[in-house]
Amino acid sequence: MHCKQCGSSENKFYTGRSVCNRCVILRRKVSGWKPSVVSKEKSRARNRERFRVVKEILVETRNSTCFICGCIYPNEVFDFHHLDPATKISEVSLLTHDLEIAKQEADKCIMLCANCHRMVHTGHIPKEAYA
Repeated sequence: MHCKQCGSSENKFYTGRSVCNRCVILRRKVSGWKPSVVSKEKSRARNRERFRVVKEILVETRNSTCFICGCIYPNEVFDFHHLDPATKISEVSLLTHDLEIAKQEADKCIMLCANCHRMVHTGHIPKEAYA
């Protein structure tokens, strides 16, 4: 296979490309093209927004109230605590790509404010208080 840009057959080729790796790299250096920075930032922003929307929906279905202390806080303060870790598929925060799956996973949980959630995991709040 010969490179369409430099005509060389000695360089390696990206899969499915007609231009050799060397020419692709040179073209990117000359043009100043930086896809990883732009696409990572866009992807992160899109993921943050999707996470925010899904969490907002899940928290509002539970009246923005902590299960243990009963306090009302902003959406960002709440965590979902699995009652039975054996039924846990994933963390609710990682299931933002599909709202229905996130809802199903959240149904296995209780919603706690960050303070109560930390106290549950450190043993300051006994399981009898929330189970």
